[in-house]
Amino acid sequence: MDYTMKLKSISLYSNQPENLNEGIKTAYESFGRNMSNAREAVLVASSKAGDSGSAQIAAKELAKVAPVMIMRPIIGTTEAISKTLLGGINALNPEERKKAEEKYKKV
Repeated sequence: MDYTMKLKSISLYSNQPENLNEGIKTAYESFGRNMSNAREAVLVASSKAGDSGSAQIAAKELAKVAPVMIMRPIIGTTEAISKTLLGGINALNPEERKKAEEKYKKV
């Protein structure tokens, strides 16, 4: 099984939060999605490792998923911070949000 998740090629600046509350809400969703992806990858790998019956195969399965276990929570954290800050900035300066809406494609 392929442990890499398919990533959408959508700008992180499209669909910006309008205010801080919306920024926090989207941050929470983003963080949760990335943690869920990491959890799913770990569960699949640990299931395969347990079913393998070999310590060497189990180690290989867990090594395959290690980048996902490490990077997905980091990506989720940075996205959450970004969305929160974007919401705060857009609440303070609505003109920047209008510029971003014109520049980046909506989803």
